[in-house]
Amino acid sequence: MMRYLLLIILLQGCNNSINITDRSSENNTLENSINISAKINPQSLSFEAQNITQKWSSLPELQSIINGLKSENYTAFMETDNYLKEFITELKKTLPKKLNTPSISSRIVVLETNILELESVLSKTQFETKKKVIITNKSIESYYNLIYQINKTIEKELQKITE
Repeated sequence: MMRYLLLIILLQGCNNSINITDRSSENNTLENSINISAKINPQSLSFEAQNITQKWSSLPELQSIINGLKSENYTAFMETDNYLKEFITELKKTLPKKLNTPSISSRIVVLETNILELESVLSKTQFETKKKVIITNKSIESYYNLIYQINKTIEKELQKITE
């Protein structure tokens, strides 16, 4: 009987949980968001996509902006004369006809939103590092989604059988 009583007391003790708040969890979250760019699987343009986009002069400039973001170089975002808005307008305007599809246009709009949001965050005198890192990673990811969609659109075009 004494054994059963001891067992019941031990099991009751296991049911009482203690909540411990981890103060380092905020720091871990920031570190995880910084390291997310390492998890992004970068895409590069396929050979066929390079041939189609070679006359798209805004794409190499976009690539240099994204490379700057990866190396935490925000000089393109510090321009005062609406550089990014004009650049994105030019990017949309000079889009090759073969790539002027709703799927690619939507990827460009998402990229535009992320880039302008990052510019807004960086223009504030008191910006949050955590928010800057998250939006930077979203911008890089949206660029790679655009490249992926360009590759898939061209691949789909090449698979069409013409008679």
